[in-house]
Amino acid sequence: MNSKDFPAEIKNFYSDFVNKSESFFVVFKKNGYIDYYNDFFEDLFEKRDLPKNIFEFIPEISDENIFKKRLTEKKPFLFNFTIGLRIPISFYCHLRKNKDIYVLMGFISFFEMEKLQLHIMETNTQLNNLARELNKKNVELAKANNLKNQLMGIAAHDLRNPIGVINSYTEFLLMDEKIHGDSELKKIIDTIRRMSDYSLMLVRDYLDYSKIEEGQINLELKNIDIIKLLKKQVSISRILSSNKDITIKTNFSCDSFFFKADKLKFSQVIDNLITNAIKFSHKGEKIILSAEKINEDVLEIRVKDFGVGIPENKLSTIFDPFTKNSTKGTSGERGTGLGLTIAKQIVQAHNGKIKVESKSGKGSVFIITLSKKGFKND
Repeated sequence: MNSKDFPAEIKNFYSDFVNKSESFFVVFKKNGYIDYYNDFFEDLFEKRDLPKNIFEFIPEISDENIFKKRLTEKKPFLFNFTIGLRIPISFYCHLRKNKDIYVLMGFISFFEMEKLQLHIMETNTQLNNLARELNKKNVELAKANNLKNQLMGIAAHDLRNPIGVINSYTEFLLMDEKIHGDSELKKIIDTIRRMSDYSLMLVRDYLDYSKIEEGQINLELKNIDIIKLLKKQVSISRILSSNKDITIKTNFSCDSFFFKADKLKFSQVIDNLITNAIKFSHKGEKIILSAEKINEDVLEIRVKDFGVGIPENKLSTIFDPFTKNSTKGTSGERGTGLGLTIAKQIVQAHNGKIKVESKSGKGSVFIITLSKKGFKND
């Protein structure tokens, strides 16, 4: 009996069966262009564009020899297709021909699906075990880090007083005229003083860093005049800069800018940046401290030097702890590698931003932006 002679209800049943089956059914021409596909085939692609050509769906049968082989095979061939969240599904496929019409049918390989489900379950178990191990390690690392910070803080705190005493005595000795008369002795005492200065700087930075690591940046916020603070810090820093014959110039676009800040901690930031600029500047050079009022709420502070600059490959890590632009300054000055880290943390605690622009051999500029409305820091 020809299909044309089938009663309408049988035709409708056949059409409904093809559309609702758990297999895909595609009719296409010899050139690969698709004439018909059932609902299951359409559902495979979800929101993605449906292929217009069967060779886009199964690229391997675009090869003429493989196409002929698949046509004559009695056994189905296996085809893997990825759906949704990159989940692969295996289909057993048949390729058949009727005159100039080609039909591709594919049904799900439940055996392959079971294997996939088992594999997913095993992988999920492994991931859960790894997650538990990772959480355990994170807890252990957090404890070790807290212990390290406590020890660092205790050690630095206990060292501060004896080093301070050594520093005071050496300064007292250097004022003695008898010491000045003995050049060798003066040189030794001066070396002790310089090393005690460096040790005090280490102690201060280690104490600050240990507090930062523990999240203990306690700010005593008061409405202070930032311009006045900058001017005062410049006058203090000029004592240090004079030792290298470095001039500190200022350029302020406004007479005052009141901002809620911790006076001591923000002074420490400016001190760190100016000291850093002096350290990496050559004798006789200049440093420019500027402040520009962008609007009523925003102030931009710049500390610019014309010294050795920062290599491009170190710019991204310049604010990381224990990172040093150079082991020593232009006159052999030493640093802790923590000054810029501490400066950044203090600026961010004030809801501000800090960044650096630099080219090796052409100097650097550190830019602080303060906003009365605050910024969201990463």
